[in-house]
Amino acid sequence: NISLHHLWGGAEHQLIRDITIPTGDVTAARNGAETAVRRGFNQLKIKVGAGNDTLDAARVRAIHEVAPRASLIIDANAAFTAAQALRWLGELGDARSAVTLFEQPVAREDLAADESARSVTDIVSLHKHGSFVVNLKITKSGLLEALNMAQLAQSLGCPLMIGGMVETEITMSVSAALAAGFGGFRVIDLDTPLFMDN
Repeated sequence: NISLHHLWGGAEHQLIRDITIPTGDVTAARNGAETAVRRGFNQLKIKVGAGNDTLDAARVRAIHEVAPRASLIIDANAAFTAAQALRWLGELGDARSAVTLFEQPVAREDLAADESARSVTDIVSLHKHGSFVVNLKITKSGLLEALNMAQLAQSLGCPLMIGGMVETEITMSVSAALAAGFGGFRVIDLDTPLFMDN
């Protein structure tokens, strides 16, 4: 007879989530960032890696221009090699200082802690290579494994992120309860329902 939030610890009563700026041209990126800031978001996620690296860098710079106080999360969905990712970051100019997380820049097999961290075993393996942000997605790992992964990551001092796939409000609510219950999640990336028709 208690909420999932309290079942998992009740550590936090409020979560600050990011919002994704939809793909498109530079004008669309600028407009999306302005709208997001007006709505109170100060953490903006930007999808890149769809094939035009120069356009992606220009989009990120435009977003930073209209939202200079926002922290930026770049999600490349495994589009780069490590060398390409580092070279691309160099194209961001002043906007690079606002990037707080470069999510999944490389292929899963290249040990990025989004797609590479799907189980407790993966976290143990990744931790041997240093500290990293663990992105938990309950639709990938399952709820029980996500709970175990959160506990292990916290015990190892790895920052946590909660994310998702294309999910409904119900699934996102369970993920939010997990993050708020455990507490200490650095990034709350649960914005998919904002882009769904009711």
